[in-house]
Amino acid sequence: MDFSVSDFVWTILTKDPFPTHEYKKLAARKIGPMEIIENINQNAYCLQLLSHIHIADVFNVKHLILMLVMLLLAVRWFLIQG
Repeated sequence: MDFSVSDFVWTILTKDPFPTHEYKKLAARKIGPMEIIENINQNAYCLQLLSHIHIADVFNVKHLILMLVMLLLAVRWFLIQG
């Protein structure tokens, strides 16, 4: 999936960018929405992270979900639940 600068995305967090003592198993797995501020290459994007998030601001495309896709999935889940 291709993203553009100024798109908003959800970021999937893995334990890789965190120091051992800071990663919590039960912490949120997705954060966002975050704005894309730079396209590094086909596979990497720089995001505008919140000030309290102390990790690198460059993410692989496989860890990004377009905000619109998340909204559509939430609506679908809501409709299924009835």
